[in-house]
Amino acid sequence: MFWEGEALLINTIKHSESSLIVTLFARDSVHKSYARGANSTKNRATYQIGNMISVVKKSRSENSLGNLTNAETTKNFNSLFISSNKKTLILKTITEFLSLTLQEDENHEKLYDITLELLHKAVKNELTIVDYFNYELNFLSHIGYGVTLDYCAVTKAKDNLFYVSPNTGHAVTREVGEKYHEKLLIIPEFHLLNTEKQQINDNEIYQAFNLTGYFIEKNILAPMQRNLPYSRNLLLKEFVKDAAPIEL
Repeated sequence: MFWEGEALLINTIKHSESSLIVTLFARDSVHKSYARGANSTKNRATYQIGNMISVVKKSRSENSLGNLTNAETTKNFNSLFISSNKKTLILKTITEFLSLTLQEDENHEKLYDITLELLHKAVKNELTIVDYFNYELNFLSHIGYGVTLDYCAVTKAKDNLFYVSPNTGHAVTREVGEKYHEKLLIIPEFHLLNTEKQQINDNEIYQAFNLTGYFIEKNILAPMQRNLPYSRNLLLKEFVKDAAPIEL
């Protein structure tokens, strides 16, 4: 079997002193393979988690691990983000999410596209909390645990949406959910507005992270007995630093 292409490196496992088992997220599939010498001084920079690399994979059969050769870095996100804690934490968080959830040989074209779109927005200094929140929503949807935020599960209304049920992942209006306030998650205001909100306060950022984080942990990580990545907690703090003050 032969495969050649470009992929995002999402995980590495040390195999020997100088070699790694590498997981690559490509547009057509997820590839896991043996990379001889990947952990050597010469190649270590290429095989950093978060890099885009072009590579050749050769294997004897579909079921064998195969070997990677001719690896070259095509986009070094690690070096591009080195001066920004926020960007570095975004890269670390999403690669950990991807490595925990994606299985070898699965096809996730749309998830691949939105992942690269997010990273390229970060490169161009255009990434906002809105972009990151939407990425986590889309990530949940692509993995099969989508959250429905566009109409009320009870009344079918599309206006005055405010809460999300932690049981169903479905939005409800403020009137429907108010008496269950303590048990429900809150939709951040910036997501409900039709136009892009210029000033987003820290309360909205906490609501956004709580909402998607709850469903990622409940549906994806808890069955693996894993917690949300610590990098995501640090990322929350970075977004809060840039938030607008709450008007009293």
